[in-house]
Amino acid sequence: MLVGAGLAFSVLWAGLIAPKFFDSARWLGDPSYGVYLWAYPVQQIVVETIHVVDPWAVTAIAGVLTLAAGVMSWRLVERRALAKADSAALWASRRIRDVSRIVGERQTR
Repeated sequence: MLVGAGLAFSVLWAGLIAPKFFDSARWLGDPSYGVYLWAYPVQQIVVETIHVVDPWAVTAIAGVLTLAAGVMSWRLVERRALAKADSAALWASRRIRDVSRIVGERQTR
C-alpha cells in the first residue's frame, strides 16, 4: 500500500512539478537519443578502465559521463543534422519527382 502511494506521488510529481523544476536544464538541449546511444559503451569503458566493482559507483560515474556524451552528441551532431533535414528532404523529393518523370516518359513511348 505504501509503495503504491509512493509510486502515485512520483507519477504526479513527474507530470505536474518536475517540468517546472527541470526548466533550468533546458540549456542542455535534447540529449536523450545521445544518452540512449552512449549508455552501454560508456558503462563498458568505465568497468574496463576504472576497474570499479561497486555497481552504484559504476552507475554514478557512467551516468555523468553518459550525460556529457549525450549533450556533446546533441550539440555536435544531432542538432546540425536536424537543421539540414528539411533541405535534404526537399532535395530528395525533387530528385524522386525528376526520376518518376523520366520513368513516366519512357513508359509512354
